[in-house]
Formats: sequence, C-alpha cells, structure tokens
Amino acid sequence: MRELAESRTIPAGELPAAARRRRDGGWRVITAPAVSRPVGWMLIYHSERDEAICNLRTEVHRDEPVPAIDAAYPAAFLVENEMSELQGVVVEGMAIDYQGRLYRDFDRPEGWIHVHGPGAGEV
Repeated sequence: MRELAESRTIPAGELPAAARRRRDGGWRVITAPAVSRPVGWMLIYHSERDEAICNLRTEVHRDEPVPAIDAAYPAAFLVENEMSELQGVVVEGMAIDYQGRLYRDFDRPEGWIHVHGPGAGEV
C-alpha cells in the first residue's frame, strides 16, 4: 500500500514556490482537482515519488486568482485549463491558456452550458 508522505495546506500565493521545491525533490504531479466549497475552492495538488503520495492544498474564494504551477511542471497546463474551463477557477499566469476552448465541444448543436464560474447556466 502506498503511504501518504505529506499533506499540508498552504496559501495560494505559495503554490509556485512549493511546486518548484517538490519538483526539485523528485516529485511528479499526478493531478490537481478543484473541490467546490460554499464560498470558493479547495485545490489539491497530488504528487508521487517512489510510490509515496503527497498533497498540497490551498483554499480560495470563487473570485480569488490562483497562480499557475506550470513553470515548475509544464504538463500542469492541462489540469490548470481544466480547473479554469470546466469549474471556473481563476488561474493566473498559465504558460498555455486555451481561453476556455480546450475541453469544450463547440461543434455540438446544443452548445456548452457553464456549470460553475462566470456565465453559469448560460449556453
């Protein structure tokens, strides 16, 4: 069974530096879900090294921006775009920002319905 090496909560502004320290320590990012809270989001950055798992958590208000971590982990642009596009999390400084056009299917006749964030309920 894999052990949880570390799990801690940090302020959102510390995410880029914490991500660099994790990368330099040999950790790789697995994924980063955004969990809806009554007044905002809890973001959980899951990492793995040598079959151990660690998590970095941060909580932000719905309109509070979260700094991107893709400077440390270039592939994180995918989960950051997902947070932004599908859930409405404001992610600042993404190296590759698809501006809400990475995961949506614009060819469908019924269009896209926003579930969270700006424009919720609109097509």
